[in-house]
Amino acid sequence: MKEGDTSDVVATLRHAAKAIGMTKIAEETGLSRPSLYKALSEGSKPQFSTLMKVVKAVVGEIQIAPASIDILKKTPTIVEVLCAGEGTRTPTP
Repeated sequence: MKEGDTSDVVATLRHAAKAIGMTKIAEETGLSRPSLYKALSEGSKPQFSTLMKVVKAVVGEIQIAPASIDILKKTPTIVEVLCAGEGTRTPTP
């Protein structure tokens, strides 16, 4: 990731927010759903404060669970790590 390039962070937060539920994240951040979708859309340049609201909402939903043997065989992506407690709700890119 290049310095100042937040596209990977935004994409990761978008996938995690969708896995948790955009309505739930919107409620927890105080943003409207359309504003949340716009802030996390591809190519967006959201304000730092918006990113931090989403990070806090997503982190509040993360559950720590023991890694399965299958996960130990490969390095998980950040989305897999963020959604590990969500079972089959891991989003597809």
